[in-house]
Amino acid sequence: MTAKQNKAARTIFLQVILILSWMLVGEGLAWAGMDQNSGSDRPWIQVVEYAMQHNPQIQAAIATLEMSRQRYGNQSLADLLPQVNSSVSYTSTKFESKMAGEREVTFVDPIVLSVGLSQPIFNLKSWLAYRQGNPLIAVYLQELEAIRQTVLLQVLERIIGVVQAEEIAKIANSYHEAATQHFQDTQKRFKVREVTRTDVNQAWANVGTTLANRTKTEQDIDIAKLNYTEIVGTATPDLLVVPWISLEDLWQRSWEEVEKDLAVRPDIRARQEQKRAAEMGIEVVYAGHLPTLQFSSTVNHHIHHAMVGFGDPLNEYKVGMVLSMPIYSGGKVTSQRDQALADLDVKQAELDRIQLQAIREVKEAALNYQTAKNNDSLYVAVAESSRLALQGTQQEFHVGTRTALDILESQSKFFAAQIDLIKNRYAMLLAQFQLLNSLGRMTIEDVLAHKASPPTKN
Repeated sequence: MTAKQNKAARTIFLQVILILSWMLVGEGLAWAGMDQNSGSDRPWIQVVEYAMQHNPQIQAAIATLEMSRQRYGNQSLADLLPQVNSSVSYTSTKFESKMAGEREVTFVDPIVLSVGLSQPIFNLKSWLAYRQGNPLIAVYLQELEAIRQTVLLQVLERIIGVVQAEEIAKIANSYHEAATQHFQDTQKRFKVREVTRTDVNQAWANVGTTLANRTKTEQDIDIAKLNYTEIVGTATPDLLVVPWISLEDLWQRSWEEVEKDLAVRPDIRARQEQKRAAEMGIEVVYAGHLPTLQFSSTVNHHIHHAMVGFGDPLNEYKVGMVLSMPIYSGGKVTSQRDQALADLDVKQAELDRIQLQAIREVKEAALNYQTAKNNDSLYVAVAESSRLALQGTQQEFHVGTRTALDILESQSKFFAAQIDLIKNRYAMLLAQFQLLNSLGRMTIEDVLAHKASPPTKN
């Protein structure tokens, strides 16, 4: 080997080391986001709390819950409480009479002040309707909890989306910098006739490809941040922390135990309350066949303005009981009964549908987690193999058995393996969050109870 060849070999070796250092820096940056997430849980909890206070879905659910409390609680109770009413009336009356052949005309213009009191004594339909309000209010309470858990899942999904996009962008940027350095080195070597014009063109094409990829990853960050703002209601902070969890304890449980846990899912509990309200609705309809008894009393104070004999005030007192018995309503009560029975069938079918959906969601989340977990070791092996392959390709290029195109392909596979590993690990984490949500346990307390350290890059 000539001195010129030795110098060229040393140059190539230094270039290989430089390119490899760029890639190792990129790898370290890619995992920096995971390592920094092992600190305090307060940042992500603050994000969740802000979303819970400002998310439109939650605000609408809270307002709907308050509406149900007024409608099925206070308004239904009012039908069982005493009712007091007052009124003022004015009537002009003309009396004509003939006495001893003379015609007499009298005008009476009374003003009447009335105060009435009524109290249901027996009204089973109103009483049952009031009791029916409890499960109806519980429906909206459980639906609010379901929305809160869904929003928490969405917030964590958006946090993962932003952090993952940023980490992939760091890898893409490192890849672009390595490609740019390779292109510059290739240009220098072309000037001394060590590589061909084809090698330069291939290196330049790789720079364009990596630049386009870097631009796309930066756009992905912007889109992820927009999705974050939509759910949380504010811009992304400078530091986003992903809460890492482990649900290994849940995988040890039998399916019978999991099915028992499904009973606490808010949407299932809401459908159960709907069914209970429908069952009570049948009782309400049957109570429409029964008589009602109501106490009533009225005080009328008459103030008279008359021409003759009616000038003194008059007080009138009335006390009574009213018994009402439905006899015939054109089949209305019977129709309402049939409607209530059909409504119960609807609520039972809806409960069955939600229960089947819950089972499917639990099994789907478990399969997604197991798939990602099983693939994790494969992606780690692929990432390590691609790193070793890149090193081997560079060494073979050094001795002249590989081309610059081989190095570019090895670089591409190496960075792609890093990205696949990151995506798979976040998919594994997301599947665990989805499993918590499918079990009806997607709360801050449950997330903290299953807190785990983030995975290492090995």
